[in-house]
Amino acid sequence: MDYSKWSAALLTIVLSLLLSLARPALAAPLSIGQVRQMPNAMEVTVTGRITVTSGQFESASFDKGFALQDPEGGIYVSTTKPLTSRWVKP
Repeated sequence: MDYSKWSAALLTIVLSLLLSLARPALAAPLSIGQVRQMPNAMEVTVTGRITVTSGQFESASFDKGFALQDPEGGIYVSTTKPLTSRWVKP
C-alpha cells in the first residue's frame, strides 16, 4: 500500500474542507439603511460618523457600544466593553 498517495489525498480533503469553512472576505461597505434591514448579529462593514463615542452611553443591559451615522440613518453598535481608538479608522 502506498501511504504517500493516501497522505496526499487526505491532505487535499482536509485543505478543501478548511477552505470551504473559511470566512469570506469582507465585502464593500454597506449603507446603514441596508444594514438595518439585515438580521441582528450579522458581521458587516459600514462607514459613517461616530455620533456617540464608545463607553459614553451604557444601556440597561450594561453594554458600552457606540452610535454610527451615515446619510441613510443611524445605528447603535453594542459591545461588552468600550472600544479603543485602534478599532476606529479615521
